[in-house]
Amino acid sequence: MTDRLSYPCPYCQIGYCHPEEATYTRLHHDRVISVPNMLAWTCDICFTQEFDQDAVQQVERLLGIGQWPIIQPRSAPRSTALDVSNTKNMPGLKP
Repeated sequence: MTDRLSYPCPYCQIGYCHPEEATYTRLHHDRVISVPNMLAWTCDICFTQEFDQDAVQQVERLLGIGQWPIIQPRSAPRSTALDVSNTKNMPGLKP
């Protein structure tokens, strides 16, 4: 018997996914991000979990995932031409 808050599991195709709270964990820039009590749909047979897409998108917005920073191109290093005709007055340089 299923209620209207469940749906057939797309992985095992035997069980039904029901809503419950679970801990969402992911790796972001070499750091572990853990969010407790997020809505997840869990299969009663294979125990596969799918987290609610709206909740995952909120976490990703908080982390800035999907928003690429604007990287300004580096300018070429400024070099000045060395006047070799007047090297006698400059200390440390030999003609």
